[in-house]
Amino acid sequence: MHHIQSFILSIFLSHFFLYVKAQESALNGWIMLASSVKTNSAFTAYFDGQLRSSDQFAHIQTIMLRPGLNYNIRKNIIATLGYAFIENRRTISGISGYAPEHRVWQQLQLMHPVAFTSLNHRLRLEQRFISKSIVS
Repeated sequence: MHHIQSFILSIFLSHFFLYVKAQESALNGWIMLASSVKTNSAFTAYFDGQLRSSDQFAHIQTIMLRPGLNYNIRKNIIATLGYAFIENRRTISGISGYAPEHRVWQQLQLMHPVAFTSLNHRLRLEQRFISKSIVS
């Protein structure tokens, strides 16, 4: 039941904070969906997907798909290995299009209680493979 409540809350918050007023009259937006599924006591499958825009979602600026596999070392220590596919809109010499990028990423999360809440430290390394745009 907790997962359903978290999902409903994330949908509500994503719609509530969908548009951010910038200094100019342009509206920006960012939608994200994150999910994790426990496969057994040691592993969890992870996924997050994001859409980012700077022009009222008329043209999506960035598309990000980022799956990973978590290894639960201890209750408060999680190591993750993942892959990300990202497409960023670029404009070169008046020509606009998406340029793909591939990333391999590693992450270590350390969680510990502090007073009435908890802290989650996320240390992430990413190896980026960015495509080159050729305009003649």
